[in-house]
Amino acid sequence: MVAATPAMGDVPAPSIEVASSTSSADAPSEAAQSHYQAGLTLAHRGSFVRAIAEFDEAIRLAPNFSQAFQDRGSSHLALGNAVAAMGDYNRAIRLTPDDSNAYYNRGNLNLQLERYSRAIVDYDRAISLNEADAAAWQNRALAHATTGDLERAVDGFQQAARLYQLQNNQDGYRQVLKILEYFQPDLDSDNLPATDRTAEPPTDQPQ
Repeated sequence: MVAATPAMGDVPAPSIEVASSTSSADAPSEAAQSHYQAGLTLAHRGSFVRAIAEFDEAIRLAPNFSQAFQDRGSSHLALGNAVAAMGDYNRAIRLTPDDSNAYYNRGNLNLQLERYSRAIVDYDRAISLNEADAAAWQNRALAHATTGDLERAVDGFQQAARLYQLQNNQDGYRQVLKILEYFQPDLDSDNLPATDRTAEPPTDQPQ
């Protein structure tokens, strides 16, 4: 969980969710996939130590299995091992430099570590690869707000609100509106600036 921004008072910081994708540098073997799926199941149950063991085996069988590195990193992070998580996220980015989720996940970790400039760079890259990633817009805006760049923060939160609305994500939309109302008490949510493109819901990143 990201530390709350002091300037935002009682406004809750956005919760950080781990993004998943199906990309990998090379197609993993059936055995590697089996261990990877077992790791995912264990991670979803909160059995992160056992999940890491399964991801380890998936990576041993398929050393270029980018998504296994990402999810092993997230399991390490759940256990409080930020160093191991960063190493796995970095490895995933080297393997699949065009995977927006890898940058999103590393950006979330940098945000948690209060490395705001690095987080912004990661979110910039994630958004350049997937402009419909509402969570990346939201968390980048939080990083801007934390560093005092309120104009970019408000612009980012507005874009996140538009995308959440287009994607029928009412929880995300309401959360961002609450943050925007802190910065803009007279905000009329019905008159947010219209986006100039048609956004499609991300197919590989749960919000």
